[in-house]
Amino acid sequence: MGPTLAAVLMAGITEGQPGLRRLRNRIRQVRAGWQWYLFVLLGIPALACGPNALWVMRVPMAAWVTCAPG
Repeated sequence: MGPTLAAVLMAGITEGQPGLRRLRNRIRQVRAGWQWYLFVLLGIPALACGPNALWVMRVPMAAWVTCAPG
């Protein structure tokens, strides 16, 4: 967030409103294909949760009960 804030401040100070408008237009340009959005929305959570889900499917429920605290 720091570099973005610095860019906004510098564009505003040095170029004023036209500079902020140009910066906003450059930020809004979409240059990634739909596959990357799909990967970010589905792939990364799957990579993060996948190992845990595999462990849950592998370990029987009885092991959970015996490992419960108390």
